[in-house]
Amino acid sequence: MARPRRKFSLYKRKNGSKIVYYAKVKEGGSDNLAEYRLSTGQTSKVAAERWTLAYLENKKKTEQKPKDRISLLPSSLTDSGLWTATMPQEGWQD
Repeated sequence: MARPRRKFSLYKRKNGSKIVYYAKVKEGGSDNLAEYRLSTGQTSKVAAERWTLAYLENKKKTEQKPKDRISLLPSSLTDSGLWTATMPQEGWQD
């Protein structure tokens, strides 16, 4: 059974005398694919993978979903009973 494709890949870079892992994160659909790289600050591959998974989970939680819009068209207000138009009666004057 094939392993499911992840939204990120890890690669290592030498930073002075130690090796630090970086993550390349892929976002978007197949036709609008964007990617960015970020340092995990981790020196082992397993720790870098855990850090990246936690980062992506936290990012998903903090992204706000668009709020439901309320229609303020006159027809929607009258249908819901929030606003009723009263016509001036005969003999009514300003």
